[in-house]
Amino acid sequence: MDSDGDDVSQQNGQPRSHLPSLKELCTRVVYNNLPSISSFGEMSYDSVHPFLMRMDANQLRCVEENSPHLIDHTEEIWKTLCMREFIEIRRAYDSGQLDLPGSWRDVYDEAEAAREVKFAQLQAKMKDNYKAIAHEKEAKQIKVIEKAPPRKRRAFSERRQARRCSRRRVAPRQ
Repeated sequence: MDSDGDDVSQQNGQPRSHLPSLKELCTRVVYNNLPSISSFGEMSYDSVHPFLMRMDANQLRCVEENSPHLIDHTEEIWKTLCMREFIEIRRAYDSGQLDLPGSWRDVYDEAEAAREVKFAQLQAKMKDNYKAIAHEKEAKQIKVIEKAPPRKRRAFSERRQARRCSRRRVAPRQ
């Protein structure tokens, strides 16, 4: 501060930049390192709630395993994850077709398992389609052969009959 008591720097007349508090600095460090956090120790839920809201399901599950006292408070976060990642759950919930579950974590796990099954089915279908296309492509492919294919010859009896007919100029027998 200047001797006047106002918060203006002497160099350019602009207000001095805000100096972050220790809490703000710590919060920034936690956000920057959030992907590598697997436990909050014995910190209270109120202290870690903003960080938990930014985690994905796998990381939240890991934090719950390492900080079990948080499990009782994370239902809201699991609900948010369900609504964010599974549109069919969000639609059912918004339309009132989904009853309130006992555990949003269980709902998430079931929906994730269903998504994995559907993904595996789609993957198998794509694999089958690719094989069918490959077989079709192979069937249509031009093949290089070493020797010429054999000429089509008429049977001996057909040649003899054709010769006879051409000499007599009589229509062939059928």
